[in-house]
Amino acid sequence: MKVGTICERHGKSRTKLYYVWKSMKTRCNSTRYKHYGGRGISVSKEWDRFTEFEKWAIASGYKLGLEIDRINNNGNYEPDNCRFVTHAENNRNRGNHKLTVDAIPDIRRRLALKETHKSIANLYKVDQSTITDINVGKLWVGVGL
Repeated sequence: MKVGTICERHGKSRTKLYYVWKSMKTRCNSTRYKHYGGRGISVSKEWDRFTEFEKWAIASGYKLGLEIDRINNNGNYEPDNCRFVTHAENNRNRGNHKLTVDAIPDIRRRLALKETHKSIANLYKVDQSTITDINVGKLWVGVGL
């Protein structure tokens, strides 16, 4: 073990919740650093240990299939700024999504007129995958129909 690391023995390193915790920490420290740690986003010290994060998660309504979400997209991963949401809700809150509910009817109209996903994405300054997700019902379900 490296000097200064915390070793826990909890037997939960293969659970989905452990993966959520580990991924959250990794996002801020290495992968996608410019989108998290590079923006000053960090993980609360009280969540250094998985067991503490697990206690908070269970008390905060964690269920299998939900994802962690920062309420303030520019804030840290900490108890007062995090919640668990569905994948669709989490996608709506991503930093690269700049859509509002008011844009969805126009996007659906453009899709019905067979405009390309690329042209619509460029118009709204979002990823093409966002337009695809709207088209197939993964995002903004029931809006603008």
